Amino acid sequence: MLEKARQGIWPSFAPLGYTNVDGPAGKRIIVPDSVLAPVITDAIYMDKLDGRIGSEFFDAKAAEMRKGQGTLMHEIERHETANRSYI
Repeated sequence: MLEKARQGIWPSFAPLGYTNVDGPAGKRIIVPDSVLAPVITDAIYMDKLDGRIGSEFFDAKAAEMRKGQGTLMHEIERHETANRSYI
C-alpha cells in the first residue's frame, strides 16, 4: 500500500463524501463527491436549525469535518506529487 501511495494512487476506498475516480495516467484518486458531500453538510446544518443538535456539537463536528477535509486535501496533493519514477 505504501508503494501505491508513493505512485500517487489513493490506496483504498474513498472516505465518506469523496469518490474514487481515474486520475492522470489512469491512476485512481479521490475527489469530493458532488452529490453526497453537500448532503452531509446540509443534513448536519438542518439538524442544528431544527434543534436536534446543540451548537457545541455542531461546532465540534464542523471543526472535525474541516480538519478531515484539510487532511484529505493534503493527502491528495501528496499523492498527486508523489515520485512517479517507479512507473
